[in-house]
Amino acid sequence: MKNIKRKWRWWMICFVMFLMVAWVAFLVATPLVGTFNTHTATVTVTDKDRITTSTDSKYMIFGKDENGQAVVYENTDNMLRGKWDSSTLQAEMEVGKTYEVQLVGFRNPVFSWYENILDAEPVGVQEQ
Repeated sequence: MKNIKRKWRWWMICFVMFLMVAWVAFLVATPLVGTFNTHTATVTVTDKDRITTSTDSKYMIFGKDENGQAVVYENTDNMLRGKWDSSTLQAEMEVGKTYEVQLVGFRNPVFSWYENILDAEPVGVQEQ
């Protein structure tokens, strides 16, 4: 009976360790994979903001897509993609104007991950 308890305990420890390693691998690999998921979208900017925590800050762009659905994008520097001009991009994007944006990543509400804007170009004739 003692031997069975020992084996059961050993298997439980191995199982818990496997789950912990898998969870860490997921948390590390997912943002890296998202960095190379490049796609484009058209967005009309409805608002802009900067979210600041005790250790970090990031710009946010709120808007409506081509179908009128609300979207939220992050505008942060991205070392792996060579983007270093988040502040300039945030200043250039104007509320009420429409842009073709190049994005990387994906939205994951559980971890508060947003698609990151790499570049934005105005679309069509813009009214003043």
